[in-house]
Amino acid sequence: MEKKSFIQDMFTKSNGLWDSVLISVISVIMSFFVGALIMLILGYNPILAYTSLIKGAAGDWISVTMSIRKAIPLIFSGLAVAIGFKCSAFNFGVEGQFAFGALCAGLVGVYVKLPPVIHVVVCFMAGILGGMFFAFLVASLKLKFNVDIVISAIMFNYVSKSLCQFLVMGP
Repeated sequence: MEKKSFIQDMFTKSNGLWDSVLISVISVIMSFFVGALIMLILGYNPILAYTSLIKGAAGDWISVTMSIRKAIPLIFSGLAVAIGFKCSAFNFGVEGQFAFGALCAGLVGVYVKLPPVIHVVVCFMAGILGGMFFAFLVASLKLKFNVDIVISAIMFNYVSKSLCQFLVMGP
């Protein structure tokens, strides 16, 4: 019997992965088509709009690095939400937790002096602990005072973002 690699085994067991890829590709193509149709109805040039979109996101190395820089927080926040979904929970506080975790990681990065490899790990852990602390605040309000999680999480998102903005830009 021929031994299959992990990838071959993954594709032969089920077409689920191929189906998911195909659905994603069709969805992207359809969204471009519907967007172009709406632009044509409104009197805009969809070809100019889509070329500008692509040039703005990947036209040169600066555009590519800016796109990656803006995508990383979204990717990590999406992963956090995906983990919550896997546990049958929806986390409305991801944005605030990410901002507060980033703030904690930045403060540790600036004020704690360690060897470079350890420094990165400690900053990463500070970010994780900061986000966990922010989630703990919302959970403790629910447990102690029966405050609605959705409302408090959304309100804490604004507190976190405003705190970060205050510390970075001043009053």
